[in-house]
Amino acid sequence: MDTVLSNNLYLDTKGKTGVRDVHLELRNLTMCGRTGNLHFIRFPTQAMPRFIQMGRDKNFSSLHTTLCATGGGAYKFENDFRTMADLELLKLDELDCLIRGLLFIDRVGFNGHPECYYFQNPSDPHSCVKKPCNLDNPFPMLLVNIGSGVSILAVYSENDYKRVTGTR
Repeated sequence: MDTVLSNNLYLDTKGKTGVRDVHLELRNLTMCGRTGNLHFIRFPTQAMPRFIQMGRDKNFSSLHTTLCATGGGAYKFENDFRTMADLELLKLDELDCLIRGLLFIDRVGFNGHPECYYFQNPSDPHSCVKKPCNLDNPFPMLLVNIGSGVSILAVYSENDYKRVTGTR
């Protein structure tokens, strides 16, 4: 099983709707009792109307009727997804997803290799070494998310966190 957006279905004929980051793909991943490949796809917000139209043209709603979404775009484009592509959005809290996603990636690694790491001796170019770290017991931790803005979270547990600062 691959995700709905596999096999380049997410690209329009000129390849401008989205880019599948093949190097980030997680293969043979089991989630909720189903095994398949998890693909990561990115596209600019201004391409959202083309992406929604392509979802309609490719009849995504025959495969899935609900897409998970976070952030302001989940609210901004919710009606477009419903009316143009017959898809519902399940809106999830962005920061909850960030924390759970970080812990998930730490658990599954990246195709069998650890993805979380730190730099030992970062200020010395001759002895600076990338070292794996695991997040078996990471709390409390400071989590910095950089996207269209920045959020800095004090995380006390998977379900207990506070945004302490960042851009508005």
